[in-house]
Amino acid sequence: MIDLTSYHDFIASKGVTTQSAGFVPGGLHPRLFDHQRVAVEYALGKGRAALFLNTGLGKSGIEAVFADQARAEAEQSTLFSDAANG
Repeated sequence: MIDLTSYHDFIASKGVTTQSAGFVPGGLHPRLFDHQRVAVEYALGKGRAALFLNTGLGKSGIEAVFADQARAEAEQSTLFSDAANG
């Protein structure tokens, strides 16, 4: 019979965990829709994140608010690029 406890321990040991490097944003722009607000809060909270959003979900607005919040937190200019345009 297979020992499932040792198998679960083995699988758990393969997991990769990282600590968040972001911050809790404050005062997000009121024009964001709920799904955009969640995306911005997630990305800023993680600090390192990629948002894969479908067409028409307002990626430009999300990027603008993300950049504004990141600039304010870092107190310096930050350059972001949308790699999908080309």
